[in-house]
Amino acid sequence: MKGQPPKSKEDSADAEGAAPPLPFSSLLAHKGLELTRGNTTIFQINLGLRCNEVCRHCHLEAGPDRHEMMDDKTAAEVIDFAGRGHFQVIDITGGAPELNGNLAPMIESLAPLAPRIMLRSNLTALIDETRESLVDLCRRHRVVLVASFPSLNKGQGIRSVDEETGRRALQP
Repeated sequence: MKGQPPKSKEDSADAEGAAPPLPFSSLLAHKGLELTRGNTTIFQINLGLRCNEVCRHCHLEAGPDRHEMMDDKTAAEVIDFAGRGHFQVIDITGGAPELNGNLAPMIESLAPLAPRIMLRSNLTALIDETRESLVDLCRRHRVVLVASFPSLNKGQGIRSVDEETGRRALQP
């Protein structure tokens, strides 16, 4: 706690007399391990938290009411950084990255910078007729679509896609 003197080694031991945990670097050395940084090969870009669905499993808690989105200035900085990074994979994610207006220009700019561009999608955001050009852009630049689908496994307590996604996601 703030303002209190540091504890002695005796005070740091737990009730059973165990020694306090070693700092991470000391623990590695004690185990004869070394942690070294290699080259970063994957650059993951999160375009924001807005999504057209509200899935219970979403670790981002993304949804239509979320307004946190990457702006134009940040998108330009991300593209600039990607150009200096020599990445093997650029992985674009978010709530539904298709809902960010910067996605198409980013794909155009990022495609020449890495051998592989990935776009994580729930696919329902691509169904919208206004995004046909985005699908064509992905095809032209050989963008790999990584899709997630809601589970219909009744053993997980999910009765329907509607219950999982908060909308009629897979209805015609």
